[in-house]
Amino acid sequence: MSTDLLLVGVDIVGYAVEIAVHLFRLITLNS
Repeated sequence: MSTDLLLVGVDIVGYAVEIAVHLFRLITLNS
């Protein structure tokens, strides 16, 4: 497994977590 692929994977996971947190906040604020 190359280092570049690992870094891309980390970026994707971080981005997905950020989106999930924003969606969770929107849902909790609206309800």
